Amino acid sequence: TAHVDHGKTTLADSLCEHNGIISERYAGTMRYLDSMEEEQRRGITIRSSAIALKHTYRPVKKPGVKTAAGNNKDFVIHLID
Repeated sequence: TAHVDHGKTTLADSLCEHNGIISERYAGTMRYLDSMEEEQRRGITIRSSAIALKHTYRPVKKPGVKTAAGNNKDFVIHLID
């Protein structure tokens, strides 16, 4: 939850770009989850939209620290903008 103009839609676009849904060129400007024509025209979110994104957490290997092989974890992130 954040106030008006705090970057929620820009963050949503960036997460969609990271998951290969939109190109890097459009991330932050496309307003992918703002599907209504009025939202696009005015640059505001009127109705909420939801999307589920898959994320695989891969722990960073640190020198001298033993980690189990295959320690990756899959998550589903439910994003509402």
